[in-house]
Amino acid sequence: MVCYWSELARDIVLPPVGTATTLVRAVRASPAYVSDQLLAALDKRLGADFELLDFDCGHMVPQAKPTEVAAVIRSRLGPR
Repeated sequence: MVCYWSELARDIVLPPVGTATTLVRAVRASPAYVSDQLLAALDKRLGADFELLDFDCGHMVPQAKPTEVAAVIRSRLGPR
């Protein structure tokens, strides 16, 4: 699990091809932290390995939507 804000401070750094990636976007964050450029680059590079989830909240997603964030993490971790 990684939270990153690199797109705020430098050029976009993308995960390697084949890396399953879920980006959780806070749709009420202002200014928007996730750019259209980042989304397009992730989609182009990762294809089906890229998942975008939009949450109706501000930028503090884990605090605003703890149940939903926990479900995303559990789905990525898979069965034990």
